[in-house]
Amino acid sequence: MNIPGTPDSVIRNSIETALRRLPDQAPRYRHAIYARARKTITENSPEHIAILEEVIADLEREHAPDVPEEMAGPEHDAPEAERPRRERRVPGRASVLFAGLAAILILGTATASWWLYQVENAIPEASFTSTAEGDYLMTAGDFPQGTIIVPEGLSVGREETALSLSGYLEGAVPTGRTTGVSLALPHEIELQASGKSATITILGTADKPGTIWVAYSTNEVGNSGWKKLDVGADANRASFTYQVPPAVNYLGDFIGILPDPEETGNTFLLEAISIRLE
Repeated sequence: MNIPGTPDSVIRNSIETALRRLPDQAPRYRHAIYARARKTITENSPEHIAILEEVIADLEREHAPDVPEEMAGPEHDAPEAERPRRERRVPGRASVLFAGLAAILILGTATASWWLYQVENAIPEASFTSTAEGDYLMTAGDFPQGTIIVPEGLSVGREETALSLSGYLEGAVPTGRTTGVSLALPHEIELQASGKSATITILGTADKPGTIWVAYSTNEVGNSGWKKLDVGADANRASFTYQVPPAVNYLGDFIGILPDPEETGNTFLLEAISIRLE
């Protein structure tokens, strides 16, 4: 098992939590438990052995008995009483089994924490389907929350099969993520579009005949500028073509839309976006 890309703080918390969950009798066998945990983590996740050692050191300090500070001076000097020898215990089968269970608990807790961390910090991404012609097709429902950026002055609502876009924003720019309603494209499309000619088709309807402005932006090496597309009350398709520059760092590609650039109060229902690469 490997736990890549997880912050050390998450791994440390997982290991410490696992060790602190051990039963009360665990201190008797803790060295055997540590040895088994070292072996298991060394074999499966060696980059985290230093974190395990830090946790073990902290726990051992907690187990250390409190020794009162000795009083200085000859009047307090006294011969040290002979300490009885402790009989050395050899861990038996039960302790070895317990150590194995502890190691499993440590790795199981670490794995669960890694999974939760990935889920909580996952970046949402739009989905798509490929048509028979090889186009990328994204419907309104393919854009989850987090993939749509809505600046102040514009609004987006969800209809049954469309996104309802409205509003006017003076001075909106097509650069970066654009300052229109911005839809983040899937990473796969960004990879495939780099250096190719992209034909972007917008499918949808408007309350009344008018125009929308649409831009394809690479958020890094250029953008198409705003393209004026005619829309109307009947379902229609409007397209434009953009030569996508070769990407450098792949910072994300976006489709930006200004739903009411003429400030007429029009609302545009976006049903789908289709992209053809050549």
